[in-house]
Amino acid sequence: MIAISSGGNRLTLRPLRDAFLAGTSTPSEVAATYLHRIADIRAEWGPIFSRVTHNRALLEAQQATRRFAAGESLGPCDGIPVAWKDVYDITGIPSMAGTTFLPPTPALRDAAVVTALTQAGAVCLGKTHCSELSFSVLGENEVLGMPLNPYSCEEPRLAGGSSSGAAVAVARGLAAAAIGTDSGGSVRLPAAWCGLTGFMPTRDTISRDGIVPFSPSFDSVGFIGNCVDDMRVLFESVAAGHPLLPVNNGAPVLLVPKFGNVGPLSAEVEQEFLRTILLLKRAGFRVESSDCSVIEDVHRFRREHGSLTMLEGSELWHQMVIEAGDRASSRLRRYFEDYSAQPRPCKASLKEGIARLTASFSKAMADDAYLLMPASPITAPELKTTMRSEEEYARTYGTAHALLWPLNLLDAPSITLPTGDSPEGLPIGLLLAAPRNRDTALLHVAAAIEKVLQVATEPR
Repeated sequence: MIAISSGGNRLTLRPLRDAFLAGTSTPSEVAATYLHRIADIRAEWGPIFSRVTHNRALLEAQQATRRFAAGESLGPCDGIPVAWKDVYDITGIPSMAGTTFLPPTPALRDAAVVTALTQAGAVCLGKTHCSELSFSVLGENEVLGMPLNPYSCEEPRLAGGSSSGAAVAVARGLAAAAIGTDSGGSVRLPAAWCGLTGFMPTRDTISRDGIVPFSPSFDSVGFIGNCVDDMRVLFESVAAGHPLLPVNNGAPVLLVPKFGNVGPLSAEVEQEFLRTILLLKRAGFRVESSDCSVIEDVHRFRREHGSLTMLEGSELWHQMVIEAGDRASSRLRRYFEDYSAQPRPCKASLKEGIARLTASFSKAMADDAYLLMPASPITAPELKTTMRSEEEYARTYGTAHALLWPLNLLDAPSITLPTGDSPEGLPIGLLLAAPRNRDTALLHVAAAIEKVLQVATEPR
């Protein structure tokens, strides 16, 4: 039986598959181990799973075990236990999206991406907690509670969101990988704050049918795991058929864009980012400061013209949230009440402006160029400090994903990977991004960077 670590050096997908092929472990044994761990979740970790699909997991694992015994494996995802954010339809289970007020109607069928990964042999462990309606990148949920960051020490810290449970499940060794959604950082931020790898592909590479939406123009399927190769395996298992640009054989150029006007980096993040740049340069990577101002340009556009993400979210959910009353958190209700009192931006103008920014970004980036930034200007903040006032909450919220959400507007595939820890032992993530449809090349370069960094972190 393969040993599945629950601390540092968490198991990646490749050793699992190698064990299945060698017959030293079976998908049934591994699924049973994960289900046992999920049953033993500690109360102080916060709620991580909203629903465990125990019977389905055992059945799918049994089917995978039989395939391996017969020499008929479906591929690299066969027998791999994964968790799904509670916005994905799973047959027979309601999709509640971190709320108590959505109709608890059991899904009639799996979401398209759940079907695709199941057909590739993945084992469904269940659904993970998230922020209400996926509205918060900090990961809090005042109604149902929130998963806490595994790197919390004396004081509980935020895990990041909205795919908070997905990230904590992987970081705690409760799933081999997890699938979340990302509309403004909701996969990449919790991955970075929890010492994991998080990947947001080009938006239309993966079907979003059967997913509770937040902002249809920007919602993306996203993956959380323990290494870049995990991201590649999951992505390739569900993105077949989408036309992606080939890997460029030239040496990549890593461009550090202008982002100073967005807000300063914390001292520990800046220090780690500079250290990482030095490591990459010593390893032979071309890392250059660039005049590229795309991150600042997108921030400026939203300040001047408004947020299409929030406009779409309001159109979808305003009425239901207000009617929910106390079943929705006071913060969520207040947000919609405040937003409805503001002048509405023109949706057509917003879409036109975003299309121009996206085209300009793609045109400006050479085939061998990638953006390199910190994943977040700050490390995971303390829960108590963040929630002590609305001003502190708003400041932390705006800072946390300031370098992430512009990439959603640009439909820029991007990946976060851990670089090291702060002096307090909190993970710090690196962000790599490319123009749309360069997902394969992005993963190729990210894997090369990962070999240089070789980070091993250990939750408390």
